[in-house]
Amino acid sequence: MKFIQHISITTVLILIMALPLNAQEESKEYTKKFTNRMFFSMGTTFSDYDDLNSSLSQFGYPELSENTFIIGGSSFKIMKKFIHGAEIHAIMGDRAEGNNYEVSLKGISGKLNFGYILFEPGNFDLFPHIGVGASSLVLNMERNIGQASFNDIIQDPDDGAELYRAGFIADIGINLHYSFDFMKNKERMGDIVLGFSAGYMFDPFNRDWIVNGDKLTNGPDLNHNNIYVKIIIGKGRDKAFSMNKKSN
Repeated sequence: MKFIQHISITTVLILIMALPLNAQEESKEYTKKFTNRMFFSMGTTFSDYDDLNSSLSQFGYPELSENTFIIGGSSFKIMKKFIHGAEIHAIMGDRAEGNNYEVSLKGISGKLNFGYILFEPGNFDLFPHIGVGASSLVLNMERNIGQASFNDIIQDPDDGAELYRAGFIADIGINLHYSFDFMKNKERMGDIVLGFSAGYMFDPFNRDWIVNGDKLTNGPDLNHNNIYVKIIIGKGRDKAFSMNKKSN
């Protein structure tokens, strides 16, 4: 009988000692909220093509306009006031004709952006950003051959050239977003977001022109340096995710 009593007392003590251990291992659920925004954007850049246009005119080619149309898309995630996201844009450059030649400039750029919301008056968000990424520019030069025959092309196929240069880009800018509830159905449809973005994009390194995989020497300077202005339209939606964390 005493043996059974000892067992019972020991069991009770073990259970009592285990209670704080179980309390320590209890888990709590934490919910983190964030906002996703996706945009369509378009705008223009103001670039410096002086060196390139000087080389083109020297050899009889028409000069390019320094204003370039850009179009693309981006995505942002906002957690508290911190912002990170990515964007990609097509560079729809000018096409110039003259002196029996055609010259065009086009390209693509993509980068990651990081920002922080400074002011949130009403439905507005004002935030600066920095970005890093890469870009590629393609310069196409063609001779206007008019109504040529197949035999003309076979005899003289070298009626143009395509040159490109690619490299790193950095970006610093400012953004203003305005969001509003669309059709009073925010939970299902999310917010409509309108905005404006402006900044300066630059490549701190000097790049070589490349044609058919070979680097060219003595090429004109044309790094991806420009001031840009964009308008955006998109959609935002508040989301949340839960995670369990053991409390001590």
